[in-house]
Parts: sequence; C-alpha cells; structure tokens
Amino acid sequence: MGLRSAIIEGINHALVSTGYALRKDYPDVLLHQYSSYEEYRATQVFHNKRKVEKVWADESTLDLVVDRVVEEFGRKRRLFALCHGSRNGFEQNYISTRLDVEILGTDISDTATTTRSSPILAVNSMTGCD
Repeated sequence: MGLRSAIIEGINHALVSTGYALRKDYPDVLLHQYSSYEEYRATQVFHNKRKVEKVWADESTLDLVVDRVVEEFGRKRRLFALCHGSRNGFEQNYISTRLDVEILGTDISDTATTTRSSPILAVNSMTGCD
C-alpha cells in the first residue's frame, strides 16, 4: 500500500463513526454492460449473498420514504408496493410495518426465499419467476 492510500485509509477509519468517507468522485449512475444474462445473474447472486446481511438504507432514511408516501397518498388509502431487489427484506418489512401496506419483494438470488417474512418472488430468468 502506498503512502497516499495509507493516509486515505487512516482518514476513512477515523471518519467511520460519522458516516462520512473520502472517495473518488464517481458519477451518480454507472451503467455496466454484461456480456450475457447469465453473467448478469451470476454477478447479482454473488453480490447478493456477499451482502445479504447488509441494508441499503437506515430507519431514518426509510422514514423519509414513508413521509413522502403519506404526503403523496395519505394514510387512509389502501396501497400495494413492489420492492425490487429486496435482498434481506429489511427495507421492505420496515416500510410495510410503518405504512401498514402489503409489499411484494423480488430478488434474483435464491436467498430470497430464506430471509423474508413477507411474500417474495425469486426471479430466475428474464421472463419467469419461481
């Protein structure tokens, strides 16, 4: 590891408790081109399993989503939602509980059927589900 990398790693270690980190400036969206659907699926399943215990958003971030839904639709309206790529179901279950709505989760990985208390669809191909 070079000196620059060591300094950046040290700063990031010190910043961990703040939720901030130094990083290169990346675009907001990066579109990766896969050579085939099989490569795409294998990559998605690999990273799903690697990160199955991690969540994308914390409760305070999800509360912003809940507030926006309430602002847009109110609380009396019966809603149904779809959560695509719901991995371990944290976001799906949190929002479902806070809004008292049914949320169907989808995931490409076979872990989908083992980690959720709410209904899920394990997407197996470009056109089908389990």
